[in-house]
Amino acid sequence: MLDFHKFKIAVAKQFKEMSEKGPLFETTADRDTLINTYLDSFPEGTNKVYITNREYDCGTCKNFIRIVGGIVSVDENLNVHTIWDVEASDIDPAFKTVAAALASEVRKHGILNKFLHFESVAGVNENHQMLADGRVKKWEHFFVNIPAAYRYNKNRQSRGSIHGDSAATHDVFKRGLDELTMDAVDTVIELIQQNSLYRGQEFLHLVREFRGFMTAYAGLPSEKKDLFVWRNVYGPDGELSSRGSLRIRNTSIGTLLVNLSEGMDLEDAVARFESIVAPQNYKRTTALVTQAMVDRAKEKVDELGLSSALQRRYATIEDLDINNVLFLNREAVTIEEKTGQTDPFSGVANKGAGDRQFSKVEEITIDKFIADILPRARNIEVMVENRMLGNMMSLLTASDPTAGKLFKWDNPFSWSYNGDVTDSIKERVKKAGGNIDAELCCRLSWNNYDDLDLHMEERTQNGTNTIFYADKKSLISKGCLDVDMNAGRGTTRCPVENIYYGAIKNMPDGVYKLLVHQYSKRETSDVGFDVEIDILGEVHSYSYYKDVRNNERIPVAEIHKTDAGIRVVDLLKPSTAVNDVWGIKTQVFTPVVAITKSPNYWDCAQGNQHTFFFLKGCKPDMPARGFYNEFLSGGLHEHRKVFEIVGGKMRVGEVQNPLCGVGFSSTKRSSIVARVSGNFTRLVKIIF
Repeated sequence: MLDFHKFKIAVAKQFKEMSEKGPLFETTADRDTLINTYLDSFPEGTNKVYITNREYDCGTCKNFIRIVGGIVSVDENLNVHTIWDVEASDIDPAFKTVAAALASEVRKHGILNKFLHFESVAGVNENHQMLADGRVKKWEHFFVNIPAAYRYNKNRQSRGSIHGDSAATHDVFKRGLDELTMDAVDTVIELIQQNSLYRGQEFLHLVREFRGFMTAYAGLPSEKKDLFVWRNVYGPDGELSSRGSLRIRNTSIGTLLVNLSEGMDLEDAVARFESIVAPQNYKRTTALVTQAMVDRAKEKVDELGLSSALQRRYATIEDLDINNVLFLNREAVTIEEKTGQTDPFSGVANKGAGDRQFSKVEEITIDKFIADILPRARNIEVMVENRMLGNMMSLLTASDPTAGKLFKWDNPFSWSYNGDVTDSIKERVKKAGGNIDAELCCRLSWNNYDDLDLHMEERTQNGTNTIFYADKKSLISKGCLDVDMNAGRGTTRCPVENIYYGAIKNMPDGVYKLLVHQYSKRETSDVGFDVEIDILGEVHSYSYYKDVRNNERIPVAEIHKTDAGIRVVDLLKPSTAVNDVWGIKTQVFTPVVAITKSPNYWDCAQGNQHTFFFLKGCKPDMPARGFYNEFLSGGLHEHRKVFEIVGGKMRVGEVQNPLCGVGFSSTKRSSIVARVSGNFTRLVKIIF
């Protein structure tokens, strides 16, 4: 007779070792097939009929096989172990044959879920049978104790709910490993490390941990991949893992990973991510780039020979070609000293009326000023008003005079307005994604981390309403606040806000009162703000130079809409206080060194035309940005996201007597008062 006791002890010992190293899993092995394998694998003559049945054809043992016969564990090397992997040397060969057949059958099947049983034991250790002659026969059976981690209580948590949680974790973890790309994961890690992803540091550990899983998973043969997933879904103690990285695909950062893996544009993917995790009004102010994108852009720059062209400095009067100068003040610098050319203004007689000023200021367009006045002007002074802080600008050029063509035009010059923009507040709003093409636009800009808010109080025949950060769209007028910056936290020192009305005809008659509200004061430097009200291209400008206290509301203007039309009533009176800005004083006349068009109109006509008045003694208080994406030649367009960052980091080098002053765009209605000396002195208001 075979010694079943040693076999059952070996099986119990194997089960105990597996459960201690855990976790234990059910497989998809069919239970009836396992029972038949058990009975049919006994060598001939070793499972004889006892009375009516074969000796080991036992209902108790068959029930044990149904419960635990198909379970497996997976070790750290992803090797599968079954309870039939018995190694005791003193087990009868017949039982070894049976065990080997069962183990082989179990290994044919994959994991179904965690092993669970409702009782603390499986099988029966032994029972007794009363024989016909009065003797009692002891029968031994398979028997194991079930650890608590693999038992479920029907009154507290059902088998179905436990299996549902583990299956869901398995599925989302495996989908992440199969569908997310390493490039997407590396991109997100890089964005977080360079602080370009809002609240990114909260997810860095999860993404890094998931990347480790991806690396290990990618190197596995296909038959091991699902084992890897299940091994990590459950810990050695048999409890469901609490690692958030397993479910990363279903998190907010997972949405970003999925979108990037599916090929979505980086900016769009990050915008969707930020719409989930960021405060309602959060705006990211920098472009997003990865190291791979930087490397590709650098290769392109090297290929085009433009490495030195990226090094920028302030331009000086010596850099200018006389052919590109509309006016030059002979007292500031002579043409002979600069270029060796003859001064075209040397024949102008000094027969003027000295400093005599006329009480009436003549209005004249910039084109007429250039054509009729500049040729006879000897000296020009302009009054920089307080409202013109956004017009302060610098002319820039390449540090290397032999540098290649970086821009759309055939010269190395560019420009930068105060606040690192290429144009006006309008351009800043456009860069922030605001609507600048509506018939009525109200724009706010300031220069620190305060959270200023633009409010529009509507009192109309159709009712009252206020457009502001908490109620951005008006059902009454169709007005909309579409840019709200520095909300929640200070993200930029060049913020803007924008309220627009697409069609004036849709605005009910009434009074629209524009105010600026200090929601959160964070700084005491660079205080104040600028506001533009742009009605069909006619711009009304306002500047406020005082500190705006917490919760203070500054009325700016009222817009009166009637059947007769629309008009603006000033509430914030223009400031006439003298201020020191960029080395010059506002509200007084300052000598003009030179006047030029913008470099994109020197050799050709590219984009918007600007007119620059370079002022004596004018010098920026902070280094300007070297270049802007809208200037770059077409060959660099595909790398615009990299150049957005590079341009912001590469500040220009300082020089003596930089060409700085005020500039005016052809896209913006504005004006400046000039005092022109020639045959006589006259005051003119130049209209742009």
